[in-house]
Amino acid sequence: EADIGVVKVGLPVRFSVDAFADRQFKGTVKQVRLNPTIQQNVVSYNVVVAADNAEGTLMPGMTARVSVTANQRDNVLRVPNAALRFKPKDSNSNPDAKPQGRREPGVKVYKLVNQQLQPVIIKIGISDNTYTEIVDGDLKEGDKLVTRENAVKDDKASTFRLRAM
Repeated sequence: EADIGVVKVGLPVRFSVDAFADRQFKGTVKQVRLNPTIQQNVVSYNVVVAADNAEGTLMPGMTARVSVTANQRDNVLRVPNAALRFKPKDSNSNPDAKPQGRREPGVKVYKLVNQQLQPVIIKIGISDNTYTEIVDGDLKEGDKLVTRENAVKDDKASTFRLRAM
């Protein structure tokens, strides 16, 4: 139900079916049906997709994993979504560091500068559930963002798992 608002006729679709899990099929949204089904308090809408089936590979009733491309941007700066969720323990961050960024409010991420966490306020754009577009903020390609913290067993210090952009 939460995703149906962005599904429109004409959008491109990629999907796979269990019988041919290693193949990707392409199609186009042809119809968004307005009669939802409700099972266990979950509201679902049926979407009709037109796909080339010249080989006769696809059969009625096959279970499909579908991805509808509702928006796309090319050549953008992006960060892993794990960096958006990361919150450091106070002992590991630089208490004197001020968040860098052009605008607030925004989302705070942490980049590693001289082995210290540097908070950065960013404005985000679209997401593919793995990466999120950066629209504004003091980040550039190659900055090292922290995505999680790993405790070291022998020491109270921590190490950081990094993700270079």
